[in-house]
Amino acid sequence: MLPLQLFSLRQFAALCLLAVALLIGTIVHAQVYTSDGSSVLVGAKLVPRGINLCNDYASKRDYSGAPYRVVEPDRIVTRHEGIDFCASAGTPVIAPVAGTIRWAIKDHPLRGGQVLIKTGFRVNAGLGGGKPVYIGLVHITPLDTLRRGSRVKPGQVIGHVRKAGLVEIGSRPHVHFTARICDTTHKCHFDPNLLWQDGPGKVSCFRAEQAVAKGRIVAPIACR
Repeated sequence: MLPLQLFSLRQFAALCLLAVALLIGTIVHAQVYTSDGSSVLVGAKLVPRGINLCNDYASKRDYSGAPYRVVEPDRIVTRHEGIDFCASAGTPVIAPVAGTIRWAIKDHPLRGGQVLIKTGFRVNAGLGGGKPVYIGLVHITPLDTLRRGSRVKPGQVIGHVRKAGLVEIGSRPHVHFTARICDTTHKCHFDPNLLWQDGPGKVSCFRAEQAVAKGRIVAPIACR
């Protein structure tokens, strides 16, 4: 009877884990933070033609080549906390993932408009366990129709690249693209390059004929 009892307990445990996964969303088994709490760095190793990735995650320089430095009330940021995709002002910005709009800000005086999408999946964040993933798009002009709770799907136009000139945008229009495990602060970021549809480090274009797998993302600008 003992082996049967053990087998039944294992089955019960497996069912419990499945129920939790269905309840809270898929956990992508990628470790996004190291043991000391810093982000696992992958970087953009392959960028397709037709899209301009002008500054990678964790870069020590900005898209102009100058040392990266952003002064905030409680810290000085010296490494880039997202990925910049440079594009002409007015270029359509597309949803890189399926999810729900957490918030959409029309026009911030320092950084322009921004959108945060809550995805339906989680990542392994070390001791904290599975954490929900949020994808942010900054320096854009969101569509007026976007509201908190709106559902979006990959490839759907959600706004346009904002013109340059604001303090945090600088001289070149671009989309600042982020991956986070919280929605209350931008400090909980990790390397978006971990999540590309074609594999870690392989920046991926949206393709209408190919569904974006759950737990994966595509670029916020369509590849030409």
